Amino acid sequence: MNGLAIFVGDNDSSSKSSLIHLFRLIDLVGPAHVGFGFDYTPDVSVDLGAILRARPDYWPKGQQYDTPNIGHAGPSKIPDLVKGMQARGLSEPEIGGILGKNFVRVARESWIH
Repeated sequence: MNGLAIFVGDNDSSSKSSLIHLFRLIDLVGPAHVGFGFDYTPDVSVDLGAILRARPDYWPKGQQYDTPNIGHAGPSKIPDLVKGMQARGLSEPEIGGILGKNFVRVARESWIH
């Protein structure tokens, strides 16, 4: 799950919107195929829009990358997301998978040893 607010919906990186996005992904593919892939910056108030606008060759127009004040959810949202998953009834192994164990499983199954 990406934390970039333009992908989460309406440039909203709140815990509520992030949970809606997370549950949509879970409903689509199941919890064994979802994981957090937050883009990380030390300061979540950084103007991502300025960074994206500086590279129009990499971030094409018409894909919302020119949205002013793009927000993003980072690791600080994880406690709220865990509470939301618990409230929805996800099991501890399902939550653990989403927190990183799904990535470990895929890596083990697909990387050459």
